[in-house]
Amino acid sequence: METTVRVLLIGIASSLVSALVIALVHELFVTYRSKIPKPQYGPGFLKIMRKRTFRDYLDESIQAWRSSKLSGNEHAVYYIDAFQNVRSTVFGETLQEEDEDGNLDS
Repeated sequence: METTVRVLLIGIASSLVSALVIALVHELFVTYRSKIPKPQYGPGFLKIMRKRTFRDYLDESIQAWRSSKLSGNEHAVYYIDAFQNVRSTVFGETLQEEDEDGNLDS
């Protein structure tokens, strides 16, 4: 009985994380579609700018939620994980944290 409950809870948690990631990606594309610059040098340029704009948005969101976490927001860690997951999936890397001296954590 206990393992059945665990499996059920893991399934529910997995579904919630998946739904959150899907909602975040949808929000990103709907909200920032109008801010993507028009192509100046052909389709390749637009593709690069979309990728850069998306990365910038993810980085800014992660940093904002990290700041919120430091302010005591107990839910911030879930948003940080979700944005980092999207960043890792799209770009193959996560955003590292800086310590007080501005050095990146390894």
